[in-house]
This record gives sequence, structure tokens and C-alpha cells, in this order.
Amino acid sequence: MPFAAGQILTADELNAALPIAPAVKSADETVTSSAVLQNDDHLFVSVASSTTYLLELVFMFNANASGDLKTTFTVPAGTTGSLAATTDAGSSAGISPTATAVWDGTGSDEQARLWGRIVTAGTSGTVRLQWAQNASFGTGTILRAASFLRITRIS
Repeated sequence: MPFAAGQILTADELNAALPIAPAVKSADETVTSSAVLQNDDHLFVSVASSTTYLLELVFMFNANASGDLKTTFTVPAGTTGSLAATTDAGSSAGISPTATAVWDGTGSDEQARLWGRIVTAGTSGTVRLQWAQNASFGTGTILRAASFLRITRIS
């Protein structure tokens, strides 16, 4: 959005032009013996209504092959979009932001990326990562520190 010299800007114009600070995971978080999706302690951002965003989640995890990892997002009512995913094992596309994605565990640290476009409807709110073990297992599944969620306003 270009601005003219001497133009007086409104708060809405500035908010639309400024990037949203990424949410960065400051500590490892572990889930053990639970396949119930839970809110991530760090990876969430606020979004405006009726706005299009580029969403990017880059995360490091460690999951046993018997427990794996599953993720989804909570989003404001009416939010739509399509995401794609990549890991060391492959990629997929056409994932709804509220669909549950399953990430295969190997018992070693792995990195994954989920990105795409989301469009909020008439409701502002929070985009938040939720995650759990895909199958309840006694060895903890870990979402690593330095994972991040970045939202960039497109329109």
C-alpha cells in the first residue's frame, strides 16, 4: 500500500501495512500419552476480519513412530484457505487450515513446513496451532523451541 509524502495515516492504514510479528516457540513442549489436541503455549497470532493472509508454520519435532504427531489450527469463524505441507518424507497440498495433519515420527528430530493462504470472514480473532500425539504413546512427543508461526497480510 503506497503512501504519499505528508499523508496523515490512520491506525487501520498502519495496521494493514505493518507486518505481524511472528510467534516463536521459546521452549520445548512435550505431550505424553495423549492424543487429545491441545493449544500450543507459544504459536498463535491475532488476525483481522475480512483479510487475506499468507500463513507459514515451520516447526521442529521429535515423535516416536508409534505416537507420531498431529496438528491443526483454531481460526476465527468462517475462515477458509488452503495449505501445503513438506517434510523430509514428502509433501502434500490442498489442506484446510482446520483439517488435522499427521506427521510421521521417527524418534529423531525432524523439521516440517506448512504454508498457504487463509482468508478470514467477518470475524477477527486468533490463529492458533493445536497439536498432540496421533496415537497415545508413553514416549513423549516434543515440539521444539525456535519453531515459528508467521502470518503476513496480503490484502
